[in-house]
Amino acid sequence: GTLQVRSGTLKKSWKDRWFVLSEQYIVYGNDQKHKPDHYLLLSADSHVNVVEEKGQPHRSFEVKTGAHDLHAIAKDTEDWQSWILAIQGVIDKLKGKSGKSGPGAAAVEAPKKDAEPEEADPAEDADEVTIPERPHSAGAQMSLQ
Repeated sequence: GTLQVRSGTLKKSWKDRWFVLSEQYIVYGNDQKHKPDHYLLLSADSHVNVVEEKGQPHRSFEVKTGAHDLHAIAKDTEDWQSWILAIQGVIDKLKGKSGKSGPGAAAVEAPKKDAEPEEADPAEDADEVTIPERPHSAGAQMSLQ
């Protein structure tokens, strides 16, 4: 889907870029039609964090891999939340966690047929990102790509 990242030499302007999340990479480029020109390798040590920006809608997040950082802005809060949960799901999978369920699980791994639901272990979720609840404006239209 589309996210905004800072571009240019001084990194002052935000540009739309096409992003794809895979089992271990975030790749992105100018648009969906061209080959991606940026690759971010995720690992068990990677982190995704909510970024609070004064005076800005709550749509920013960052991904830190140790080698590279990515600061991105989603088009709306629903997209923002989906990206954070999906990226966290990939990181959790790389850490060896499995059987996770919740709002972001479908974006990472489809549930298995006839699988029994697992009980959540609060200690297992201690390092996960907490997404603050934000009210949506009544007239806002939200969609995922």
